[in-house]
Amino acid sequence: MTENGGKAALLAIAIAGSYWMARQEVYRRYPEMERRPPTAAEVRAFEEAARGPELLRRIDGWGYDAEGIGLETGPDGKERWIWRVNEMSRFREDWWAARELRTGLLRTAAFIACLAVMLLLGGLRAWGFDVRYSTAGAALCALASVSILANYIQRGDGPPFYASISWLALVAANLPVGFFEEACFRGLLFQGLAKRFNPRKGAFLSSCAFAFWHWGAQDPMNFPAYILYGMACCGALASGLGLVWLSLAHAAVDVLAMRWDPPGGRMYELILGILGAYAAWRVLREAPKTQVDAASAVV
Repeated sequence: MTENGGKAALLAIAIAGSYWMARQEVYRRYPEMERRPPTAAEVRAFEEAARGPELLRRIDGWGYDAEGIGLETGPDGKERWIWRVNEMSRFREDWWAARELRTGLLRTAAFIACLAVMLLLGGLRAWGFDVRYSTAGAALCALASVSILANYIQRGDGPPFYASISWLALVAANLPVGFFEEACFRGLLFQGLAKRFNPRKGAFLSSCAFAFWHWGAQDPMNFPAYILYGMACCGALASGLGLVWLSLAHAAVDVLAMRWDPPGGRMYELILGILGAYAAWRVLREAPKTQVDAASAVV
């Protein structure tokens, strides 16, 4: 039993690591943002706006990348930030499509590799990759989904960059994300570590790996929310919810995060995330080593 769990965990790490390195190379070669130095007129427009109550975020479709470098005292005696405009950037939908085509192929290949590992180590159902339903698991999945959506709140004075992309394209891009990440981090890594150690330790370690695996693709400030999300999803799986439902929910969250601009804040996100993780922690305390025991009985 322990050996089987160790194999699953090591293979999950190998698949995730290989995909991460390939993804970073694709991101390097195919950025989604076009960047250039600012013109003198753009710098003047920004500086003039900075003297007022609102900063200038965009001009003629280009966004400002600026940083505060110090304080100065204005004619009215009030202190104001001195800003430096580093560069201008704009989202390129054609560049995004080229990048997503390549990363989509990588995600699909990585997902197929995860399924192959499951088949070799007992079968898909033994590792929870099915459509079984659990009310408690669905509740944890819903709580995790709502909490992580709050984490993706877009800030600024305009719609998200991805508002111009069709729903169909977003679904096609994000379905492989949801299925690969759930099959790898919840299906193999969580259950493999749960079998090697215990469900709580497996959930925590796999959720930390899930968060840090996003290094280079997401803001590290979001990693605590990703850990809470992963914990809740592990609890949902341990409660009897199939990985297919977790994968679909994961993909739906990613699609909505790219098209939806809801009001809210990080406090809302963290409260829901902590509630989901705490509920999962309670579930995992009584979990019978998750689905993995079934796999060992078959192998």
